[in-house]
Amino acid sequence: MGLFPRRRMFLLTTGPHLYYVDPVNNVLKGQVPLDGTTRCEGKNFRTFFIHTPNRVYYLEDPENSSKQWMEAVDQVCSYYFPRS
Repeated sequence: MGLFPRRRMFLLTTGPHLYYVDPVNNVLKGQVPLDGTTRCEGKNFRTFFIHTPNRVYYLEDPENSSKQWMEAVDQVCSYYFPRS
């Protein structure tokens, strides 16, 4: 893990998968592991966190729509990993 933030483009798909891609070179860089314990936490309109069992992902949306991202991730996780 580096000390400086890296610009990444995120793609949320069915399956569920949350991929991140280098937007300059269009290269897949990794995937956020989604499961029944995944939870989102908002900081402000632009910044939010995705908590997974092994890591917390710090994300920023330049279009100030972090709430929409959190809702989408929560919806996908609820659909694929319903809580009993």
